[in-house]
Amino acid sequence: MWIVTTFGFFSVVEKPWDRGTPLLTVRARTRNDLTRLLKKSGSNAAVIRDDVADYRFRSRVARDALARLMADEVRDIDYENFKDEVKARQGVKRSSIYMRVWLALLELQPLRGARPSFWTRDDPFLMDRPSRVRLSEYVTGPTE
Repeated sequence: MWIVTTFGFFSVVEKPWDRGTPLLTVRARTRNDLTRLLKKSGSNAAVIRDDVADYRFRSRVARDALARLMADEVRDIDYENFKDEVKARQGVKRSSIYMRVWLALLELQPLRGARPSFWTRDDPFLMDRPSRVRLSEYVTGPTE
C-alpha cells in the first residue's frame, strides 16, 4: 500500500518475514520520512538502509500502531488542500514531486468534455514549469 501524507511517502507491505507476526515492513525513499513515521507511531524500531533496494530505507512497524497512526492522521486533517499543506510543511520541492504524482494519476480519470475548475482556456497549463503538461491533451484525448 502506498501512503502519501503531509509528513512523507511510504510503501507498506507484508514481507515473508512479517507473516505470522504483528509487524509490517514500511519502506521509504528518505530516512527523514521513515524517522517521522516511526516517531509518530511511537515505535523505536531501527531504520535499515539498503542502497541497492528499490526503497533505500525500511523498518518493521507494529500493524496496530501503524493503523492507529493512520486513523489519527485522518482525524487530524484540518486543511482544505493536501498539496498546499505539503508545500507549507515540507516545501516546494516535495510539493512539486507530489504534484507530478497527482498529474500521473490524473490519467486514470476520463476528462474528455470535462474541465477541472482550475483550468481555463486562458491558462491551459497545470504547472508553470519546463515539464508542464497541457490539460487540454486530457480533455481532447481518447476516451476509455
